Amino acid sequence: MGISFRAVGIAVGVLMAFMVLPAKADTWHVTGQTDAAACAAVPGWCGDVTFALDLTTEGPFIILQNGGVHSMFSLLDMVSGQINGVSVSCVKATPSPMCGDLLFNRDYSASPIPDGNVVFSSGGILVGLHGGTESSVALPSYSSVAVTIGDTGAYTTWDIVQTPEPSALLLISVGLIGFLAIGIRRFSR
Repeated sequence: MGISFRAVGIAVGVLMAFMVLPAKADTWHVTGQTDAAACAAVPGWCGDVTFALDLTTEGPFIILQNGGVHSMFSLLDMVSGQINGVSVSCVKATPSPMCGDLLFNRDYSASPIPDGNVVFSSGGILVGLHGGTESSVALPSYSSVAVTIGDTGAYTTWDIVQTPEPSALLLISVGLIGFLAIGIRRFSR
């Protein structure tokens, strides 16, 4: 006995319900370049910096700080990409410490930014990303990040987007195929 199109419709509806639930976003793509406005406050320090990084994080966790203000952080398991054309990477290895962390929320609605210092070494250079409200680096705005490469660095823009998980893409694809099947069935009558 074949599967009823009504059952297919119900299955597609269930899949669509799961699709609207927030997916676990644990992969991020980050790009940035020197922020001239932020660098104006520190003449002589800023250089030309461009970067493109892929970050992999663990699930977020919450820390209680400063009289009940909650900050949500997510540990970085992996960082890979390029800064000024130089390949950089960090992979969390047990039991070594994490590659750093991202600060998701602390009384502002901006995108996640590094908290404190995220340091990794590659190709004979030491690279650091500094940001977040707990950082020792005073930033002119929460959207700026300081990138240090050896003895030089700059305040940079910080453009970060979530990269969909393969399971989320598969779920969306199955839902779209289901809708296509229902549409074909209706128009073939």
